[in-house]
Amino acid sequence: MPSGRLILLLALSPLLLGAGKPGPPPLDPEAEYGQRAARLGETDPKGWVALADFCEERGLWERQAEALRKVLALEPDHKEARARLDEACFSGEWLPAEEAEAREAEAMQGMGLLLYGTTWIPAKEADRLREADRKAVRWDVETRIDTPHLVLYSSRPLAFTRRLAALLENEVGAYRRLYGRVWKMDPGAKPIRIYLFGDRATFERVGGPVHGGHLSDYVGGFYDANATKILYVGMIRGAEGNETMAASIAVHELLHGLDYLLSRSVVKGTPKWIQEGRAEHFGQAIQGRRVQPGTLSRFARGRFRTVFGGGMPEIPIATLVDGACGFTEAHYAASQAFVHFLFHGDGGRHAAGFRAFLSGLPAKASRAEFEKAVGKLPALEPAFRRHDQEVLLAS
Repeated sequence: MPSGRLILLLALSPLLLGAGKPGPPPLDPEAEYGQRAARLGETDPKGWVALADFCEERGLWERQAEALRKVLALEPDHKEARARLDEACFSGEWLPAEEAEAREAEAMQGMGLLLYGTTWIPAKEADRLREADRKAVRWDVETRIDTPHLVLYSSRPLAFTRRLAALLENEVGAYRRLYGRVWKMDPGAKPIRIYLFGDRATFERVGGPVHGGHLSDYVGGFYDANATKILYVGMIRGAEGNETMAASIAVHELLHGLDYLLSRSVVKGTPKWIQEGRAEHFGQAIQGRRVQPGTLSRFARGRFRTVFGGGMPEIPIATLVDGACGFTEAHYAASQAFVHFLFHGDGGRHAAGFRAFLSGLPAKASRAEFEKAVGKLPALEPAFRRHDQEVLLAS
């Protein structure tokens, strides 16, 4: 998988996160959800939003949807809840977002309007803006989609570009909810520019050689911290496969971009397994137009079966934490698996300690600091291997 070139994290006092040795094991997440839901009743939409956040952190996605539906029962036009359920309003009716967008496109195109940037505008105005963008970025942009945090320039079809923009904007929300208590978020960060090419030649002219071994036959991408842009290319092998892989790489690289822009500080010395394991934790957790960290795509499960179930040598977690490795496909898979375990394994009992460790990066990146916050690696290894077998390799 292509990797981000620079990742930036900003330390937040571990005192805010309860750093130090982990306390007693938490309640079973389902049991804790039930207790919290019983206390909320039917009159506290903010409380139900907070409970939805709790569910997201612990991977209780059905419960998260249940909590958001409770919000809508109390406030039917609650925009955040609708957005997190991937719903949008068209002609006063709340619909699945893709259906709402399709109806809107049919109506607007019937009036001779084109979507460019944020609004539907006359074709002549869209042509003028497109030409200005082509001169600015120096390649043949066909459309542009602007969201609150992103500007996506694309030579791919509008429908796919719009779906990808919605997915990546959803990722921004998921990132803030998962990491907002770990690193200080910068609300004034400028939008991230994303370039979505349709051919390899343009990618390499603008962004440099495509990397990623066999993946370069399909797509390639990297995060360029200096120019604050992300570059992707869709190749020729199978349109459906291209879109799926392009979306995964886009989500992966955007996580690196969010680290950079939201923390405003260059990180040198942050362990690579944390950089890439977290990026894969998002990039391999796409469900429709949403990023649901902790869920596993078909590609992720297939890769885990190949790496962990196919007779390849196991990579000890000490090798990852000590940084004594290169970065092959197996190391990407092992890093993703370990991040998944730390957030979701053993009923989530390691998540608070892992967040405490993350809050000290990059200054406190050593194995000793990790073990202080999370636990001794020899003790974690058997539980991690059980997680591999019982969760990551499950059909």
